[in-house]
Amino acid sequence: MICLAPRAPGDSVRPRRSSGVVVRPLNFTVRRHVSASARTVVLASAWALLATLSFTSCSLERQIDRAAVPDTNLTIVLTEDEKQMARYQVLVDGSVVDRGFFGPHDADWSPHHVATVEGNLITFTWRGSLITQFVQFNVATCQIVRDSSERTALKIPGCKSLVRRVA
Repeated sequence: MICLAPRAPGDSVRPRRSSGVVVRPLNFTVRRHVSASARTVVLASAWALLATLSFTSCSLERQIDRAAVPDTNLTIVLTEDEKQMARYQVLVDGSVVDRGFFGPHDADWSPHHVATVEGNLITFTWRGSLITQFVQFNVATCQIVRDSSERTALKIPGCKSLVRRVA
């Protein structure tokens, strides 16, 4: 079988291909030879990075204050979001186990806590001229007794207390 290249119009000056010659277009794409498993690892890593960035970019909270709860493995962190709403996080050994919402705060509020101790109760307070935010912990029972957003009797998972219960 003889294959002839299509004839060009008469006014064309391009050269005709020789008959019987098959010419493939040149491809200058440079590719690295990567195995399928390596490609899977790269794609999984890219998805993990994308997921991490999307979750962290959604949270525009900034840390305002941090305090260790005495005689426990708890830490309380006060944060503020982009709308200036105050929130708190309870950490057990550095991992967040609970989040609480305070809401708006005064323009002149103190971002530094005041801690008061009454027996097994420890209260962390952030004061403003009109609004006072607080969280009260019972270090013997490892629970949030109450906070200014009216949450009560919340047991904190993973909390370890160094205090014996007082009857």
